Amino acid sequence: MQQHPTLTGIPFNDAASIEKLYQYDILDTYAEDTFDRIAKLAASIFNAPNAIINFVDKDRIYFKANLSSEKQREIPGTDRLFSLPLLEGVPVVIEDTHEHVHLLESPLVKAPGGIRFYAAAPLVTPEGFKIGSICVVNDKPGTATADQLKFLDELSVIIIERLESRAAAKKAMKIQVEYMNRTIHDLRNAVASIIMASELIKTDRELSGVAELNDIVYRNSQLLRDRLNTVLDISRIEDENLSMNFEATSLNNLLNAVIDNFRILLKNKEQQVVTDYANDITVNIDVKKITEVFENLLSNAIKFSFRKTTIRISTSIKADTIKIGFHDTGQGLNETDKKNLFTKYAKMSSLPTGKEKSNGLGLSISKMLVALHNGNIYAESDGKNKGSSFYVSMPATPSHPISISAQPPCRQVLLS
Repeated sequence: MQQHPTLTGIPFNDAASIEKLYQYDILDTYAEDTFDRIAKLAASIFNAPNAIINFVDKDRIYFKANLSSEKQREIPGTDRLFSLPLLEGVPVVIEDTHEHVHLLESPLVKAPGGIRFYAAAPLVTPEGFKIGSICVVNDKPGTATADQLKFLDELSVIIIERLESRAAAKKAMKIQVEYMNRTIHDLRNAVASIIMASELIKTDRELSGVAELNDIVYRNSQLLRDRLNTVLDISRIEDENLSMNFEATSLNNLLNAVIDNFRILLKNKEQQVVTDYANDITVNIDVKKITEVFENLLSNAIKFSFRKTTIRISTSIKADTIKIGFHDTGQGLNETDKKNLFTKYAKMSSLPTGKEKSNGLGLSISKMLVALHNGNIYAESDGKNKGSSFYVSMPATPSHPISISAQPPCRQVLLS
């Protein structure tokens, strides 16, 4: 019988696939009922004694689920049998491994009572990376029907969906924890300002600056309330019933209020904000959420710009799209910065110029809040030390975005 060419190949997984596999944080973890149940279902579909869910690391193949009495957790990465689904990229069937001389080198084939029948479907991520397979094995030769292979391929999709769900939940948890830490820091500062102002007012009721101190108390009390409300919103961000309170709002007035909230920071760094507004635009937005976005963008412009510089805020409307820009003449962005800007915990080439703190979450949260308005947030820069511009664009009448994904058709390879 003619040897299939891929059977002579040496398995290998590229760096991008390995990186994606590591993001799932699945290697060297305890056995889990979810994956064991999927393996048992696969075995029952083929009326076989064993099924294995495996992931291909740099130099090993790790078994997440293994129904056999031989509770191996991994085999060498050079194993030719388990490399086949990755090399082919489609479901693979080997009716009898002993008819393929190169497969006899596999430890699980040449062992007494080793694998004779093998059917597998690759585990393919949404990006197209092949990171492992779900396979059904038997110590006797066998065959597979088209329906059995179809079910096996469906189980491979379920495994990937499970991994994606776990990864998303982990990321969401990290965002919530980091956001909570940042919020607590903000709240502590607000409380400290309120206490300071209250003590000064109590000490001297005739103090000439009482009105300004009262204003500090009022604004920081509002900050406390709004930040706590935002924390509650973030904790429900994956809930399809997340409340969006759209209301007609003057964009110019909203931006002016945001600028006013930062007047002390601007004064401390001797910076100024100039506005370049179009005619006043009435926007239909969730005010609290968009205020959070604008505050983050202005805060970053202040934080990463040098003393005695000017920040410009612009607005424009074209057709049904509203665009708000925050422009600075600061440290600018390199190509790596542009690529990573809106990712969580991003490390930028620029550093705060006044020893301010940055946790790398603000822009990713802003992106999420803008997305809730069916809008977009992006940045432009001519390079390092050439300043940057951050833009928020939104439709005049936003609605919740809808994402649709489709599963591509698959083919199969039969090796007999």
